[in-house]
Amino acid sequence: MKKFAGLDVHSKWSVFVIRNEEGKEMARGKFDTTEDGIARFIAEQSLGDGDVIGLETGGVSFFVARILQSALRGATVQVIDAREVREKARSKKKKSDFRDAEDISDGLVRRAYVRIVRVPTEWEQATKDGLAKREHFVGVMKAEVCSAKSTILGQGKRHLYKRLDSEKAWQKLLDADELDAATKQTLKRHFSLWKVAGSHVEALEKELSKLAAKRKDELRRLQTIPGIGPIVSLTVL
Repeated sequence: MKKFAGLDVHSKWSVFVIRNEEGKEMARGKFDTTEDGIARFIAEQSLGDGDVIGLETGGVSFFVARILQSALRGATVQVIDAREVREKARSKKKKSDFRDAEDISDGLVRRAYVRIVRVPTEWEQATKDGLAKREHFVGVMKAEVCSAKSTILGQGKRHLYKRLDSEKAWQKLLDADELDAATKQTLKRHFSLWKVAGSHVEALEKELSKLAAKRKDELRRLQTIPGIGPIVSLTVL
């Protein structure tokens, strides 16, 4: 008998409601949102080939979906746009975890969902996460530069720097005789954070280079486009 399992997933635990092809509820319950917890859920509910499992987009949706896809090769795992789930829910007033799981399982039986989100591969997810972390630390570096520049501009001493994009440029600014001790101390704090963030950017770029090696031919072609470098090509891919 074909089963339609609607899941409402959260970081610690998730709930499910399973229906048959006639829409009759067969089971409901909870499981831990871990690899072991998902494996127990699959085994206890005897999910297998031909079954359909659906969950809405969210913070841990792709993590759960990838485990389900790996364990249930013959089943269909759908990650549904959360907005569509809300739009097509039978009851929009009384929202709860089990209500969401009920609505998803019901929608699967009725084949109501059309906005199915593609689950990224492990490579794609690792690359996306690495790029996001790199962007964060690059932002930290920029923030420290902006704060340092603001400090200098506030004293009318713009002539003391051109660009603060290297340790040499920072050190030259810190060595300026025109700056008093308090200002230098403030700039040292910004420089310290700038260096730490820079070390994280460097480490993340090494990790991204390892990931890039797995798709080097495609990335090489992208980088033949003027203005496209290693980071942009990874973002595009």
